[in-house]
Amino acid sequence: MAIDLNALRDVVRQNQATQDTNPNEPSRQVVVDKEGNVRFGDQVAANERRTQVPQEVFAAAHRVFGWHP
Repeated sequence: MAIDLNALRDVVRQNQATQDTNPNEPSRQVVVDKEGNVRFGDQVAANERRTQVPQEVFAAAHRVFGWHP
């Protein structure tokens, strides 16, 4: 299943706004499954192998050239 890039952008921006680099809420987690697919934490089964992507890998809102909230 392909991830909705607009939804990914929204989640990343929401996490940036709250400065939450390691969200506990699965719907705000960005994960990579064993097949290499980028997904949200609530899109994988609890027993499915996955790696959570730390939000620090995304540019902080205040550091993005030309980005204005």
